[in-house]
Amino acid sequence: MIQFLRVCARPLLVDELSEILTIDYDTGTTPKYEAIWHPETPESDIFIVCHNLVTTHWINGIQYVQFAHLSVPEFFYSDRILWDVVPDRVKRYHCNIEDSHWVAVQTCIAPLLHFDDNLKPPLDRNTIEIFTMADYAAKYWFHHAQYGNVADREDIRLGIERLFAQESTFAAWVWLHDIDNPTMESMPTESPEKPAAPPIYYAVLCELPNIVKYLAEKFPGSVNNKGGKYGTPLHAAAAKGNFDIVQILLESGADTTAWDSDHRTASQVALGSGEYIIAQLLAQHRVN
Repeated sequence: MIQFLRVCARPLLVDELSEILTIDYDTGTTPKYEAIWHPETPESDIFIVCHNLVTTHWINGIQYVQFAHLSVPEFFYSDRILWDVVPDRVKRYHCNIEDSHWVAVQTCIAPLLHFDDNLKPPLDRNTIEIFTMADYAAKYWFHHAQYGNVADREDIRLGIERLFAQESTFAAWVWLHDIDNPTMESMPTESPEKPAAPPIYYAVLCELPNIVKYLAEKFPGSVNNKGGKYGTPLHAAAAKGNFDIVQILLESGADTTAWDSDHRTASQVALGSGEYIIAQLLAQHRVN
């Protein structure tokens, strides 16, 4: 809980942070969400785990969790805790930021992967209410995954691959938060529906090169599928200015002559976004 609270992208609700207690992190691979572990007394359970290291406060009738004092994260993340004069029993509590983002991704991915075809009853606006971490997980898991080498750790990589490769979990994530249209309301339909754009398009938006490569190999035909605000995965990568992903898409057979809805090629999109090196790469690839 301390590590997740340190790197959270926004203040966490009591019910959200307590959801950590429903996740089995000792599976050997990707953590698993255990619904039967859902805490009946979220606030009390948080204090049992964190003792006096955290506190809660109310804002507009909503209860949030925060560190009890600024010295709490400073203690856990300071290198001073590793000094030779510090006992080993204290050193073991030292944390670093990348590991904390790793914990955050695990915590987010577990409930999202729970939304598979075996979920009973099926996911809809009513059944989603039990998953108190769902909103945060859908909106921020990829922000944590982008930090350092977090997305390349095997357990995280396998979890993200499952999220994109399983039709039901991918649809549920986009239903909860469409990164291609972030201002759109969450859960626009009664239950998840198949997104207009393929998983590889959304992997591009998440800027996760290894996941893009995995999906390009698993679903080669999807590289040139159209859909989404940018039109194709290559257009999205050009607009985002992600050189590595553009290269992966080109190596996977992306069509550099395809147009978006404004009749622009990916090279023209790159130029319009000020990504001149990518525009040059695309132009050279088109010539070749």
